[in-house]
Amino acid sequence: TRASNAFTCPAFGLRQMHVRRQFLGESPARLFLSLVIVAFGASTAGAQLRPAEVFVGSESEEYLRYLQSAGAVPLYPWSIRGFSPSEIDRLMPTDSGHPWQVERPQLTGDRSPLTISLIRPSLTTYFNSAFPFGYNDGAVWQGKGFTTALSLGVQARYGPVWLNVAPLAFMAQNAGFDLQDNGHTDTLRFAHGQIPTNIDAPQRFGDGAYTVLDPGQSTFGVDLGPVAAGASTANQHWGPAVDHPIVLGNNAAGFTHVFAGTAKPLDLWLFKVHGRAVWGDLRQSDFTLNPDSLSRRYMSGVVGVIQPRGVPGLELGAGRFFHADWPGDGLTTRDLWKPFESVLKINLPVPPSGDLERRDSDNQVASAWLRWVFPRSGFELYGEWGKEDHNWDLRDLILEPDHESGYTLGFRKLWNRSPAGFWALRAEQMNLQYSQIIRGRQQSQFYRHSSTRQGHTQRGQILGSDFGVGGSATTVRLERYHQAG
Repeated sequence: TRASNAFTCPAFGLRQMHVRRQFLGESPARLFLSLVIVAFGASTAGAQLRPAEVFVGSESEEYLRYLQSAGAVPLYPWSIRGFSPSEIDRLMPTDSGHPWQVERPQLTGDRSPLTISLIRPSLTTYFNSAFPFGYNDGAVWQGKGFTTALSLGVQARYGPVWLNVAPLAFMAQNAGFDLQDNGHTDTLRFAHGQIPTNIDAPQRFGDGAYTVLDPGQSTFGVDLGPVAAGASTANQHWGPAVDHPIVLGNNAAGFTHVFAGTAKPLDLWLFKVHGRAVWGDLRQSDFTLNPDSLSRRYMSGVVGVIQPRGVPGLELGAGRFFHADWPGDGLTTRDLWKPFESVLKINLPVPPSGDLERRDSDNQVASAWLRWVFPRSGFELYGEWGKEDHNWDLRDLILEPDHESGYTLGFRKLWNRSPAGFWALRAEQMNLQYSQIIRGRQQSQFYRHSSTRQGHTQRGQILGSDFGVGGSATTVRLERYHQAG
C-alpha cells in the first residue's frame, strides 16, 4: 500500500502544484485513508508555469516536453538536463493554446538587468505501509511509514550570471520491517540484501528516524555566448528516458560538481552539437564496508548530443560516467581527461603491477541513445542502450554487444490540446537484467562494482534507475493536464 501526495502550503497563499497517487492491493480502510490524504492536497486553483521552477524531474519540465511534441515549444535537445535559465527562456511557450499560465520573472527595477524569482515552497508527504518505496525524488528517501519533505528557494539573474538557491530537507519515520538477510549482523545488516559489499544501496537507513538537509537544486552558472560553466549540487539527467534513465537521473541526491560545455547547440551546418563535461564529488552512506579514507569518490563524465541537418526533431547522443577513489595526492591532468579516454580497455595504459586485466579499476557506466520528436504530431519515441565498463577490444564489442549491457525504450503521445487542457499517454520499458551470455561468460549486475565498492550511487541511492541493479521495470502513465493542475 502506498499513497503519495504533494501540495503547496496554503499559509504562503500559493497554489496546488501536483498530486501523485498509487494504490496497490489496499483494504477498503487503507484505500479510504489514502483517498483522504490525496484529496487534502487536491485544490482547484489555476496552475502556473514558472521558469525558475523547471528542475530535472519536475512537472514543469514534463509539461514543456509534451508541448514540444505538439509544436508549442521549439525543438531543442532534451538529453542533457537540467536546463539553464537561458535555455528555459527559449523553451517557454509564447502562445496561449495550452492550459498552464506562464508567469514571467519579477523585475527589480525599470532599468536593472537583475531579476529575482521565488521558487515556491513545497511541502510533500509520503506514506508507505509495508516497506520503503519511492524513486526519482532526488535526495528524498521514502522509508516505511511517513516521510515529509520541504523545499523552497530563490533564483537571481544578472546578465549572463545566474544563481539558484533551492535547498531541501526531509524526515523519514523509517519504521522497522523484516530485512532481507544478507549474512551480516552489524550495521551492514541494513545494506543491500544480495550484494551488501559491492553496492551502497541500503535496505534501511538505520533503525531510527532518518533526517537529511540537502542543498538540493542549487547552482551558480555563467552563460557567455556559446559557452556555459558553473558549479552545482542540482540533479542532472542524461538521455531521453523519464522514469528509468540508465546513467544519470534524479533518483538520488545531486552531487557537488563543476561543469563546462555549450550554452546552446552549436550549428556546424551538417548538424548541431551540444555537450557538457562534469567533474564532481560523490559520497557514501553509513552502511558500507569502506573505511573513511575511501568514502569519498571522484567522478568525471561527458555527455553530448547531435541533431542532424534535414531531420527535424532527431537527436543522437551518448554519455560516459566514471567513478574512482579520490586521489590522495590531488587531481592530475589525466584525472580531468578521464571521460575522453579510449572506450576499449586494450588501449588503456598497463598498470605498474603489469596485470593486463587491471588496466582500469575505475567504474564506468555509459550509454548511447536516440530521441525523435515528430514536430506538431504530439508524438515522440526514444531508445537508450547502456553498458557497464569497457569492452576489451573491438572484436569483443562487435561479437557480444549485450555483455553487461541493457536498454530502455519509450514513447509518448499527446492529443486534444487546447487552452482548457490535453490528454497524454506515455510508456517506458527498461531491462538491465543478465543477458543470455551468462550461460557461457561471467557477467555482473548493473551498477555494482568490485573495486569501487559503492557502485553507481550517491549517499546510498542509485544514480540511474532505482530498478536497474540487475532488474527491469515498465511504466505506463495516462495523464491529464488542465487549467487547475
